[in-house]
Amino acid sequence: MRVQIIDGKSNQRSSSTWKKITDGVPQGSVLGPLLFLIYVNDLPKTINDNNIDILFADDTSGIVKSHTPKDFQTNMVEEFDNANKWFKVNSLSINVKKSHYIPFKTKNKPTLDINIVCDNKSITPATDIKYLGIYLQDSINWSCHIEYITPKLSSACYVMKSIRRICQ
Repeated sequence: MRVQIIDGKSNQRSSSTWKKITDGVPQGSVLGPLLFLIYVNDLPKTINDNNIDILFADDTSGIVKSHTPKDFQTNMVEEFDNANKWFKVNSLSINVKKSHYIPFKTKNKPTLDINIVCDNKSITPATDIKYLGIYLQDSINWSCHIEYITPKLSSACYVMKSIRRICQ
């Protein structure tokens, strides 16, 4: 693989040296997303039957279901360990800074203290998370997502109102 870079200001070109790619998927290519999905297609086979893995483009999410807090912690740690092992075997790594977990709960359930570690770094819990453009909250309500989309809807309504005036 070789990369060519063109500086827009000076119009100068520079190229990298040739390098053999032994694993992974080339980024920025048309086939990249499809090749990546084929590459990670067997990841869901590494998880417990009670849990669900969701793959979308380069995002991987796991849904862990448990009836008791103790089972949840055990399943959560096991799910993450299995995924981490799979990533390492397949020459991939987890970006710990972008990885979080969110334990969904009802109002009368206490917050669980779960310790998940990846390569000696803790995975942090989150109270809300943006997943495929939708904000999900640990309390299972939509207030965070509503706050996010309200300004966008307001702008869209203004544009539609303006267009309506022009078209009349």
